[in-house]
Amino acid sequence: MDGFQPFGFVHSSRRLLFGWGAMTRLAEIAREFGCRRPAVVLDAYFMTTPAAGELSALLREACGADPVIHAVPAHEPDVDSVEACCTALAAA
Repeated sequence: MDGFQPFGFVHSSRRLLFGWGAMTRLAEIAREFGCRRPAVVLDAYFMTTPAAGELSALLREACGADPVIHAVPAHEPDVDSVEACCTALAAA
């Protein structure tokens, strides 16, 4: 996939980034928004991959603080999983 370049677009006032290496732009975006207390809501699958560590390192570098990482179940969000996420983020 050497020919595929990362790209992004704005949709509903949110910025979406896609492509190999797009995650490396996270530090730049966190700085742009003045992030000081980063939080990541991550599919539980990714907690067992290098992605969680990479996200933590990028946000630590950009924000000067370790991010709160909350893993959500591998199913579509339901009321219980949203409430658990809110509780975890509020407690951090």
